[in-house]
Amino acid sequence: MNEVLPLILLFLFGGFAVLIAALKSRARITALPAVFLAVLEAISGIALMVLAFPTSGTLETASRMGAVTALMVGLSASVHFIHVRKKSQAREASEGRRLHYALKFGIDAHGQVLSEPLPGLDVEPESSRPGAP
Repeated sequence: MNEVLPLILLFLFGGFAVLIAALKSRARITALPAVFLAVLEAISGIALMVLAFPTSGTLETASRMGAVTALMVGLSASVHFIHVRKKSQAREASEGRRLHYALKFGIDAHGQVLSEPLPGLDVEPESSRPGAP
């Protein structure tokens, strides 16, 4: 009877690992290490849920699998956040160029940058302005 509560908690943690691995797919990170670790995280979460049933294993094996799952969750989250940060930094870097082109060429009604410069607008690149790095 005293093994039931830890097994329930391990089962819930396995479900948490599967849920987190599924939510990582929404970030659209396609880097092979991040995808591979997310799949391993989901598999270890499912294995933990199976081992947490009272009829399928002991508390000792389930807690060992829980430790492996916790390691997989931490490693997968770290790698995933590194790739998300790289993607965010690339998006921020391109934002400055988009703003420059939008000021120089203008934007049409559909949000697209026009192909010809606006008349009377003289926008200099940042590197040619005095005091620019």
